Amino acid sequence: HAKHHYPETLEALAACGVGCVAMRCAGYDRVDLSMAESLGIVVLRVPAYSPHSVAEHAVALMMALNRQIVKASARVAQGNYALSG
Repeated sequence: HAKHHYPETLEALAACGVGCVAMRCAGYDRVDLSMAESLGIVVLRVPAYSPHSVAEHAVALMMALNRQIVKASARVAQGNYALSG
């Protein structure tokens, strides 16, 4: 079981009518499953990651770094659509 459970988070989700929490991880170690169940919240997880999608994401990050996507996005947000630097 996890060292850090945050019961107030589950309580707040239940109070808002949330019935399902989908975790973007392979484990449940950060969720108090018995509390979630008592609040009527189903907790789902990703049982395994695709090695292909991990590799694709790594390549996409390298391409974004090479093309300076973050810098370009900031320029566009400032209304700068210049093609140079």
